[in-house]
Amino acid sequence: MDIGSDASNRIVFPQRGLRPPQIIDGRVRLAIDGLFVPYHITTCFRSELGADAFHAAAVRSCQLACMAADIVRGRSVPSSVFRVASHSCVSRLQTMAMLLEIHRDEHGGEDHEEQADMRRYPVVPFMVNGMLVSPERFEMCVRLGIGRVTYWSSLVFRLTGSRWLCVLADFG
Repeated sequence: MDIGSDASNRIVFPQRGLRPPQIIDGRVRLAIDGLFVPYHITTCFRSELGADAFHAAAVRSCQLACMAADIVRGRSVPSSVFRVASHSCVSRLQTMAMLLEIHRDEHGGEDHEEQADMRRYPVVPFMVNGMLVSPERFEMCVRLGIGRVTYWSSLVFRLTGSRWLCVLADFG
């Protein structure tokens, strides 16, 4: 055996039935003109969830991201948000809306057109990316458009009982 050869110095680790993570791609149909929003969801481990559950998570993420954007824009909180998001999550979005309103009042002349567009145009989702981090934690990122400006919304869902509850929503 040649000591200097690559084959003799190689340490081989046995494979223990490694299974690749699940990758789920699909499309969510919007009510607006029948448009579709693509989604891409990956798992960090092999999950028992099926394609229907991942599709439902993408739909719910689109809906909640749009509602979160509306809350940040200063609109009232729909009662349906409290069924899918924790009170602390909604409270943080309302606080962000209040801080943005104060900022707009103090700097009213700057970016006036962009501020008007943010309030005038509807929120339209463009893309959803997500990852099932653990059996109890789902993280989603939704790309949104309001007028000519692109925003991102990050959502974190936790399994509480038998339902996924949004515990963190960020928008920017």
